Amino acid sequence: MRKSDIIFCFILGTIPNLAQIYSLFVLRQPLYFHYDEAIWVKQTFFCGKEFPFYEQKWGLIIPSLCLIYPLKFIIHPYFFPSLRIIFTIINFILAFKILNLYLPRRTSYIILLFISSNIFSSSKLILYKTLEILEFSIDPNLIRFTENNLISNIYGNTLRVFNPSYFMIFFLLFFLAFSSAYQEQEKDIENRKKIATAGVLGGLIFYSHPHWFAYTISTLTLTLFIYFISKKETKSIAKIIFSSLIVGLPGIIFNLYQREILKESIKRGAMMVTIENQSASIPKEFLVLFALAIISILLFSKYRKKDLFLLGGVLSGLILFIVEPISRIYTQIIPHITVPFKIFSKIAIGFSIKKIEEKSKPLINIPLFLFIITFISQWIFFSFRIIRELKDEKIEKINEFIKVAEFIKTKTEKNSVITAEDLYGFFFIYDVFPTSSELMLSILTKRYILHNNINYFSDLKDEDIFERFILRAKLLGYSGEELKKYIKDISEREHVVWGTSTFSVFVSRAYFGTPPNFTIEKYKNLKEALPELTEKILQIYKDEEKMNEILKKLKVDYVVRKKDYQGEPYLEKISEIGDFKIMKVVK
Repeated sequence: MRKSDIIFCFILGTIPNLAQIYSLFVLRQPLYFHYDEAIWVKQTFFCGKEFPFYEQKWGLIIPSLCLIYPLKFIIHPYFFPSLRIIFTIINFILAFKILNLYLPRRTSYIILLFISSNIFSSSKLILYKTLEILEFSIDPNLIRFTENNLISNIYGNTLRVFNPSYFMIFFLLFFLAFSSAYQEQEKDIENRKKIATAGVLGGLIFYSHPHWFAYTISTLTLTLFIYFISKKETKSIAKIIFSSLIVGLPGIIFNLYQREILKESIKRGAMMVTIENQSASIPKEFLVLFALAIISILLFSKYRKKDLFLLGGVLSGLILFIVEPISRIYTQIIPHITVPFKIFSKIAIGFSIKKIEEKSKPLINIPLFLFIITFISQWIFFSFRIIRELKDEKIEKINEFIKVAEFIKTKTEKNSVITAEDLYGFFFIYDVFPTSSELMLSILTKRYILHNNINYFSDLKDEDIFERFILRAKLLGYSGEELKKYIKDISEREHVVWGTSTFSVFVSRAYFGTPPNFTIEKYKNLKEALPELTEKILQIYKDEEKMNEILKKLKVDYVVRKKDYQGEPYLEKISEIGDFKIMKVVK
């Protein structure tokens, strides 16, 4: 790889992170782009036997995240999202090295930019903006929706820290090793070493996030089938699959062990749930990519061994997309496998662009220029949109919140448990990317947290979740009407699939748990369940004897809220910082 290529990849990897760099160096604050990022940061502590939620013996652990854990001794975990800058640059370098095994340099540049851009959403946005300038009647909400879709699609695929940007590194290393092993000119001995390397790196993916190894194993299986049909390299592919499974066996056993422990919460997170009347729909963007990729491979590839692997990757993406609709078992895989699918498909489309370069090198500069403009304009739009949200009043909120965290950290016991409201807008860009203030309070203070969304994947039972939910509401000082409104607000959130979806019945259990003598599964969605669910919750909430019992049973030591002290006998106000009141729980 040339020095100029490394510099080019470094620049490309930096551009998507301009907002993060600005916030980090100008405001001295990291940017969290998603609620899940705070959860991932907290979950890295599992590697050090620290559980983010108290009285929980077990929670979801992803072994490869343990590589991040030692960094807590160098930098504060609050700044872990800044690692996205390094991850993104590494991803660009690895992706370019892979592209160089398939395509010439200029075509590789084009496809690298294509992989990192959202052509579909940006095209829609340009169309709507043009029509608006030409004074056509365009719904402003449609433009706003397209803007948000452009942003969320970009950050979802490239920038979300740990998932998928962190785990993508392991996948790209395997992809690189596999493609490199199937260079036609390799000598036998050297090729055997590369095949062994590909097998080991494939096995390491099993210690990563499930959607990466699901994609890897399905792609390898399809590639084995394709090679078997062509009667080439069947043994070497079988060896790679076998060695991957052997290397990944501890990870597989560990995941099965976790699944057994966390089986109730797997349903609580709407994983592995049988759903009726699920529509078999695949986003049009992915169907277009699939069609273009298949046409490109069939018409313009040379059917080399590594090209057939690329074909296997494209096909496995489509197959994984349709697994849920056909099986009627919801596994949350569709929204999570888009990244590897786009990588395989867009590299395959590169065969068509390569043809243009072969016919006319000056002509290839036109699409190269267009993709550079598209890439830069999208990410500049993204960065300006984020920086625009970093307003003075939001920075003041953050500084105030950090003072609260510092008080908790210095004035409370290390093993104390805190709780706080979740919608303080602690993050600068809360309006764009909703996130959780209370989780950030836990990260900043290194204290246990009574969380509003008690970890989808934990060993807590539904009844445990329910008791924590109503205790938290009581400590935050909610009246019956306020609690009723809070329940309704949660039911309308779009963090996962809410409202009228069947999935909402399962996902809501992560927030509310299940009240005694109440079966939420009898309802087809949360909207239908809400009246009876709310009535059951309020019934227990107003039972002072029951609430006192829960208060004594569960350990909560401090409460951070904006509502002032209301004379609760179980609370003592100990400090006030700005709008925040800090209470000590007295039992």
